[in-house]
Amino acid sequence: MKRFDQPLGADDEAPAVFWEFRPEQIEQSDFSEFLSRFGDAEKADLPRNSQGSFHIAVAGVDDDPREIPEIPEVRAFYKNFFEAWPHWLFFIETENLRIMTFCILNTFTCVRDENKKHVVLGFEDSEMEAFIEEQTSDFLLLSDHSGIESVEATELLEKIKRQLLPKHTS
Repeated sequence: MKRFDQPLGADDEAPAVFWEFRPEQIEQSDFSEFLSRFGDAEKADLPRNSQGSFHIAVAGVDDDPREIPEIPEVRAFYKNFFEAWPHWLFFIETENLRIMTFCILNTFTCVRDENKKHVVLGFEDSEMEAFIEEQTSDFLLLSDHSGIESVEATELLEKIKRQLLPKHTS
């Protein structure tokens, strides 16, 4: 069995995918290398545990004092990346998904309390709900394609909603 273009181990477990985009890729919104390996997600031979197995990072921002979603170049990059590869809800692990999604939300806010060295990130619930709704059919399709039963897929989706929308109730 293959996971995209990477062979799986004997136990068919999907390896966690850590992908870091280089500064020049961010500047040019170049995800061609990523897409050449993972672009055909809906056609790939997906193992069951593909869900939540990706972590996407951006290099070259470690010295920037701002939070990732505050950096305009990173926001622009992630917006373009989402347009090119809209499978985030299924593949990206939730904490990483949360930060990446903040980058593409128009209502994202960041409030700093300099005295406490604390940052509060926010967004409009309705925009996050729309993001989740927009990806629900893709999530369910990829879940089915990877052998996740519909009841379990719905439970996974509800868990993701609770993590992305802490006030969310089913």
